[in-house]
Amino acid sequence: MDYIVSEANKRIEGGNKPAPTPASNSYTVKVTVDALNIRAGAGTNYAINGCIRDRGIYTIVETQGNWGRLKSGAGWICLDYTQKTSNTTPNRKSNEEIAREVIRGDWGNGDERRTRLTNAGYDYNAIQAIVNKLM
Repeated sequence: MDYIVSEANKRIEGGNKPAPTPASNSYTVKVTVDALNIRAGAGTNYAINGCIRDRGIYTIVETQGNWGRLKSGAGWICLDYTQKTSNTTPNRKSNEEIAREVIRGDWGNGDERRTRLTNAGYDYNAIQAIVNKLM
């Protein structure tokens, strides 16, 4: 259902938009709740594009009030449910480490996997290529 809503919102908003380029004032936040909705805009009156469930670290490239736009382009999250990290770049695992996690099932399947990897700042296609090679 989330996928259908996401696709409908893309069409309403004028098609697929590339992920924003991080601005010099971008920063990272850690999600502090078990489920945080991703909205199409900065507010609860916007459609839900997805949900973050991994309490991960995400890059914010723009803020409006207490809302932050995700670097991935997936949408906006309420920053009340996050904690700003001490640095602007999260400690990142290598693509091979992430690929092994994917094989273990840590990142979900299908569209969920693509969304979670992208929201975490990883290149889905690069990770999937390593997964395919390892399998």
